[in-house]
Amino acid sequence: MSNLRPHQRYLIIVCFLLLFFGLRIFRLDALPFFIDESLIVQWSAEVRSRSPLGFGYHGKYLLAWVTAGLGSVEVGYWTTRVVTLFFVMLGASALVRLGQRLHRWRSGVLALFLMTWTPMLIFFDRLALTDTVLHAMLTLFMFFLIHTCRKKKIKIKHPILVALTFLLALLAKSTAIVLLPMPLVAVILLPTWSRQRRMRVLLLIYGAILAFWLPLQIVLMLRDINYFGLAGQFSVGLDRVPLTVKLQDNTAFIVDGLRAYFGDWFFAVVAVSYGIALLRMPRRALTLLAMIGGLSLAIILAGGSGLSIRYWLAMIPTALVLLIIGLEILFDTFPSPIKNYGLPLLLVAYMVIIGIPFLRVAYTAPQELPLPGTDRLSYIESDAAGTMLPEVAQFIDASDIRVTVGAFPQCFTLNLYMTSEIQCVNVLADNGRMQRVNQRLTVPEPPYYVVLESPGYVTLQDITVVDLTPIATFERRGGLITIVIYEVSP
Repeated sequence: MSNLRPHQRYLIIVCFLLLFFGLRIFRLDALPFFIDESLIVQWSAEVRSRSPLGFGYHGKYLLAWVTAGLGSVEVGYWTTRVVTLFFVMLGASALVRLGQRLHRWRSGVLALFLMTWTPMLIFFDRLALTDTVLHAMLTLFMFFLIHTCRKKKIKIKHPILVALTFLLALLAKSTAIVLLPMPLVAVILLPTWSRQRRMRVLLLIYGAILAFWLPLQIVLMLRDINYFGLAGQFSVGLDRVPLTVKLQDNTAFIVDGLRAYFGDWFFAVVAVSYGIALLRMPRRALTLLAMIGGLSLAIILAGGSGLSIRYWLAMIPTALVLLIIGLEILFDTFPSPIKNYGLPLLLVAYMVIIGIPFLRVAYTAPQELPLPGTDRLSYIESDAAGTMLPEVAQFIDASDIRVTVGAFPQCFTLNLYMTSEIQCVNVLADNGRMQRVNQRLTVPEPPYYVVLESPGYVTLQDITVVDLTPIATFERRGGLITIVIYEVSP
């Protein structure tokens, strides 16, 4: 492959990117909308109504802003996931260039191939989550950062691109702020510049970040919006937890999650590969490990009971690049046939044994995916999942009832799947919940439907203004939550 001409290499890269895109977009709506995806749709609707900053406390602007320019709420599930996939494609392209810049072009292509068939990325890349966008933007940021630090001649555009891609990551999710020291780490480790040149490049990068972010920060402060508010609340109440307990519990949590997605063998391969990379290219390997380790440590130290495995998603592409580079160095020590074809054949075996079976289930029966326990609970079994909502919508739309009242967390998501009218009551806010529900139930003229969950935030005993008759039940996988449709008769 080293003898290929430039246009042949580009053709191979394009083919692998098209494969990646095709496998991600096919049956993109197979798994119903998770509640966080619905929030993006709601925020994009706020942006279209000329309120682009109001949800800034959550620290997740980018996906909602871009989604707002495409489609409408009625087709939100489709446009939002496609927009997310657009960002993922940017990250995948940057991954190829990152591998090329760190080692050689084949490393980037093989990293993309591994990324294509990695179950954790197959699952999350097909969801409209800010963590998915974050991993793409951080890959883009790491590429421009390393590309800049490995250039002999620096133009003004290079540090500006580093700053812009960091800001894109920050707009994707505010927790990207923990990687603010990465330019300093990279400038110290990678280039052979003079001290004055290092200082000049760092001043340009951080000066550009400040210049680009400061206007938005001033506007947010004037509107009393703390963009980093939710990130700051991430560890509320954890100061009393001993540091050793945090490290032990949260490290065990992520290790168990990664084992479920990658298998036990993955850790042994990573240890060997990273060790080889550290021995043969220590400065480049340490730069990537600083990103991987810094982000992981920040999540582990800050996280509490609300931890999700997807919070580690941002480091996975960078981790895969370093894995491939280490394996490439290892296979270079073997005789010619193994040197040239050993690693590609190993990746093909990974695709056949692990990637294709996982992808087949993701297409045909996503509720049966072999996910870690916490992910299975969140995306398939809990009240935050979207499972059974298409069936509920189909049942209601097929009836003669034109008005429905929903009093459960995923009511807005159900609205995305319905053609008839549904009036949603906010049940997540404790203050005045029952008053809001009972007041809303007195508005429509019977007959109409009421949708509740069992167990749920609202029970039959809480409803005092109308009589409810159950007419259909839809049990989510795992049996924890059942969606019940009631009728209010004249």
